[in-house]
Amino acid sequence: MSDSSSSSLPEPVLPAAATEASRQRFDVALALAETCPLKLGRELAITGSTARGLADDHSDLELNLWDSELPPVEARVEWLEDAGLTDIIVYDQPRPDESYWIGGVAIDIPVEVGWQTFRALEDRLSVLRAGTITNRKALALADIVASAIPLRSNGNLARWQNMLGKYADPLQAALVELAVGLWAGRGRINRAIKLAENHERLLLVEHLSADVDALLRLIYAVYRRWEPQRKWTQSVARTFVTQPADLDGRIDAVFGAPPRDSVILWLELALEVLDLVPDRYDVHEVVAEFSAALQALKAVPTDTADPADLG
Repeated sequence: MSDSSSSSLPEPVLPAAATEASRQRFDVALALAETCPLKLGRELAITGSTARGLADDHSDLELNLWDSELPPVEARVEWLEDAGLTDIIVYDQPRPDESYWIGGVAIDIPVEVGWQTFRALEDRLSVLRAGTITNRKALALADIVASAIPLRSNGNLARWQNMLGKYADPLQAALVELAVGLWAGRGRINRAIKLAENHERLLLVEHLSADVDALLRLIYAVYRRWEPQRKWTQSVARTFVTQPADLDGRIDAVFGAPPRDSVILWLELALEVLDLVPDRYDVHEVVAEFSAALQALKAVPTDTADPADLG
């Protein structure tokens, strides 16, 4: 690279199963890093879908740079122009995490490059680890940093990633409570049953989509994994979820089965996940309600089921 960092890094590599689009973007990232002056950021990393190996032909290449101060905008633009980027757009307003971004195109690949100060990132990560924020979009920052591939570093990125490896109990508790709060009482499951028995397929899919989404968030909390951007939730889950078995297939079955069977399959899947929740969290009421609803559904033959018998 044009300027060396104070600590040597191992050769950057993508996940073994990375897509071809990820590898193409990875090569572009390496070329950009080679031309990036040290004054523009002592920490430089590939982030997002490319770092995860999940990029497709429509994915941006995302690069993040960090330093104690933000470099002048003019210097950032000059680097990107010299590196051959076209269609450069400077976004004047920061994102909620106080990062500033510039977009462009490199060899027909859309590129997004963000700058953030050390302090802004560390303050944000401390808040996320405290468990006071459960908003998925906000939490995705932790996953972005945790999965980043360093191209230049003085050791800060490794320190942040080590910090994020200690997934705090308060955050796990907050996310468990969020799921349990959605499912508490019989109202929600009774609504799903009635929608199924009335063959209101569209509303049932919408209803179960919210339930499965909450279930996936619960799985991440149980496994102490930072949630990625929502569009990658299932893709990333495939890399670490061992129980329940065949999670993708089970979710597909929920939405592919006849309405009443969809509810049965959903309840069976939910009960398996709830069984994984650590004993220190009280999910007994939800388990009891789901179990009772499942038993009632299975006790009534499909062709004679009536919502009144199940609610």
